[in-house]
Amino acid sequence: MALTAIVLALVFLPWPWSLLAILGGVAIETGELAWGLSLARRWKPKTGAEAMIGEDAEVVGACRPLGEVRFQGELWQARSEEGQTSVRASASRASTG
Repeated sequence: MALTAIVLALVFLPWPWSLLAILGGVAIETGELAWGLSLARRWKPKTGAEAMIGEDAEVVGACRPLGEVRFQGELWQARSEEGQTSVRASASRASTG
């Protein structure tokens, strides 16, 4: 995309304006890249169990103490908390890790 813009600027704009258009585009792209990198550094990726801790899941198969829950549209195996003998289906629980 950037290469196409450079070629178009060189072909259709007169000499001083083509250089200004190219330098302006480079400045805008550099700023956009710096902004994107700063966002990427701030947001740590979460996958697996890390992403589930503290979120709610719907119990679809009674947990006695093992069962199934639906989390973000996916079925997962779950274990109820210690001391809890069963969690009935259709209950909504928060995962703790």
